[in-house]
Amino acid sequence: MNLRCLCAVGVMVICIPILLGKEIIGWMWGLILSSWQKLIGRRPIKSMETTKSRNDEEDVRSLLETSWQMKLVRMPRMYKLDYAGYETTKNPEYNGNKVICWFEVKGRTVPHDKYPTYMVSLHKVEAGLERFRVTGLPAYLVVRFTDGTYYWEMREGEFKVSFGGRWVPREEHGRHQNDQEPVALIPMKKFQPVQ
Repeated sequence: MNLRCLCAVGVMVICIPILLGKEIIGWMWGLILSSWQKLIGRRPIKSMETTKSRNDEEDVRSLLETSWQMKLVRMPRMYKLDYAGYETTKNPEYNGNKVICWFEVKGRTVPHDKYPTYMVSLHKVEAGLERFRVTGLPAYLVVRFTDGTYYWEMREGEFKVSFGGRWVPREEHGRHQNDQEPVALIPMKKFQPVQ
């Protein structure tokens, strides 16, 4: 496949859906994506999220809504954080719902005190700190351990940066065997239990 072919595909992407309707869009994007991946020699990266992890997130969401007396709404992927916490208000400036904080929710299959630090992808902490810088609203990392749920209010200077990640065989998750990236190491003493 060459550049001329890719340009022709681009024209098809714009024109055919207009002529044929929405049903064709999904099929065409699948065809274009697979052709592009063959051209550049890459496979899509599978998400590490499972049905169990989504259910765990929902349990944590319910716990936070009850404990912190607010509503949580799932954020679109582009925000890189899981939830926005909001409260209902009659103030017209907020259109009925005032966002009061941001959440990233994780789950671990160990007790909270097994390791001296908690390791999370640096881009999750960066996303939380960016939400704080832009809005002035706090961002929290909430982790469900086997012995309870704990949170950390994301703050600059409270973590170390390292390089780490998973060493899991490719067959188990579809990612590269050395799924390594910059990570934030947060001291467990910074975490508080969700009450």
